[in-house]
Amino acid sequence: MPETQFFTFFPHSWSGKTAIKIRRATQLLMIWKEVLSLLSNGKLLLPKQIALSEAFLYIVNPLFFIALILTTPFLFVAYPIMLISLLLLLIPKIRVIIVELIQSNLILCLALVAALLNRRYILWDKVEESRSNLDLAVLENFGLI
Repeated sequence: MPETQFFTFFPHSWSGKTAIKIRRATQLLMIWKEVLSLLSNGKLLLPKQIALSEAFLYIVNPLFFIALILTTPFLFVAYPIMLISLLLLLIPKIRVIIVELIQSNLILCLALVAALLNRRYILWDKVEESRSNLDLAVLENFGLI
């Protein structure tokens, strides 16, 4: 039996990738909203400890992140010596981790806003950027036609 192949393009731009991540995060938050509703009604089949810790991670943690971002400038003004901690950004691995942490929390914050506004994603939007790269030569190159 020959191996099955799958091929898809993923957006290359930051905005295209972010749009997909926000949509997925919003769907995830809607699921956890439903889980908390089931928990409050006593109908949840999952262990309560898992449900509460995951809900905290996806719903409450981004709110703490916003509070941290808002209070950090005041910390630097009150304790200028803390500016030395910015030297950690010179270490590439730590810088990547910090950027990923900020990006992930911002995406969760935007998804939280979308969930609070009851933004529903009925159909997945096509990312035109990824579609424009798909042509006959690419499909032949991957052995899909």
